[in-house]
Amino acid sequence: SMLEYGSDAQTYLGYRTDTLANEFYLTFRTSETPTDGVEYELKADGTAEVTGYDGSEARVVIARKDPKTGQSVTSIRAGAFRNNGTVTEVVVPETVKTIGDGAFEDCDSLTYVDLREGVQTIGEKAFSGCRELKEVRLPVSLTSLGKTPFPSRDDLTLYYAGTKAQLTTLLGNSSGWANDETYYFVLSDKTGVCYPKDFN
Repeated sequence: SMLEYGSDAQTYLGYRTDTLANEFYLTFRTSETPTDGVEYELKADGTAEVTGYDGSEARVVIARKDPKTGQSVTSIRAGAFRNNGTVTEVVVPETVKTIGDGAFEDCDSLTYVDLREGVQTIGEKAFSGCRELKEVRLPVSLTSLGKTPFPSRDDLTLYYAGTKAQLTTLLGNSSGWANDETYYFVLSDKTGVCYPKDFN
């Protein structure tokens, strides 16, 4: 198992177990094939959009290209995964620019979301009501967040791949995103900042 692997490495190599296990985990996370059951449709601009999911896998890796047409997947439709109780983890590839309003709203089992560098906008209530959500990875490519895209949860951590200055710009371009709630971010240099307390 991963834990044994980490502990052995720590014993013999003097590594910190959690760091090694985490790096190992992230490495095998990134190289996975797209999940069966994700539904795609061709849009008017010739690119593809995720429209729904009828698969049984708890971990969903969205494809860079529509498996049927080979067209680049550039968006997730509003409400595409809404009320799905199966999905626990989602990986959104760098080809996707837009996550629609309520795309993952009320996904009761969703705990981890990995948005790759390339995603630009997250729609209103995109992850709202996801009561188990613990970790969202946000890329520097983000330019705006819709209103209340994340649930207000004490144990939710938003990992942002950039600096505090970049995050301040993003949040400044995203009116109503926090709706008077408090959110905790971890920046690329591993420092934690609390919104709104640390942004005044």
